[in-house]
Amino acid sequence: MSNAVRIAILGGCGLLGKPLSGFLKSQGYDVFKIARKSIDADYNINVSDNNLLQATLLKIRPDYIINLVAVTSVDECEKNIPLAYKMHVELNDNLKRYCKKHGTRVLHISTDHFYEGNNSTEAELYPQNVYGLTKLMGERAFFECDSVILRVNFFGKSQTEGRSSITDAMLTKVLQGVKIRLFNDVYFSPLSINSLCKYICLVLSNWIPGIYNLGSKNGMNKEEFVIRFLNECGKKQISYESVSINDSDLSAKRPRDMRMDVSLFERTYGCELPSLADELKIVAREYCEE
Repeated sequence: MSNAVRIAILGGCGLLGKPLSGFLKSQGYDVFKIARKSIDADYNINVSDNNLLQATLLKIRPDYIINLVAVTSVDECEKNIPLAYKMHVELNDNLKRYCKKHGTRVLHISTDHFYEGNNSTEAELYPQNVYGLTKLMGERAFFECDSVILRVNFFGKSQTEGRSSITDAMLTKVLQGVKIRLFNDVYFSPLSINSLCKYICLVLSNWIPGIYNLGSKNGMNKEEFVIRFLNECGKKQISYESVSINDSDLSAKRPRDMRMDVSLFERTYGCELPSLADELKIVAREYCEE
């Protein structure tokens, strides 16, 4: 058996899971990808089946569990509260029981959807929909075990068949000549997928339990974000409509300003997080190098 640190990733074949798995393997970790249904997974299971989940984790015997599982459709969470509760709260309770029993560390990927105000700290919480509320409730399970909770938002080129990122979708629409609608009053501060993978690796190698905002600095509204990204990709003629989120047909209420204060993460892990403008340039290069 390998002496390498063993990591089980729930959601290991998704938009973040696939690149994260590859990156951690390149750093010498033994990675085991758990997914509902993927040819790339090491284990295909329904993680909401607790007996099956516990049996799978006992087979792997991980040193760390990374939980990426979430119902990412905010509107779906609003329509199906039992599903949101099952995947965001009950699953975390089951993981907590395993981790406490076996002394396993857990790194949980949470969300920036709790915030409503520029430069929000970890304590300034204001969930406004079922997605945000159940994600926040789910964090509490990990207070009882050796955990790091990272509140994140991320973007980048998808490596997962059938899953498109925001940048994938916007670039495709522009290339097809489709007019796009962009929110001019919703702000955020996401990291690129590649940067997020590197910072997750930093956390694993310098484990300091806690809850941390992890994002870029100098965030922007989603209209500026998309236009800057497309410009960096060489697309100057863009057909779009600048709109308020009030004019959308979204069923669930959304926060307007999810920009995070990331200074706690920077101080704790001795790093300086990048600006969103620089992250956009890096991601645009990924598309231009195709």
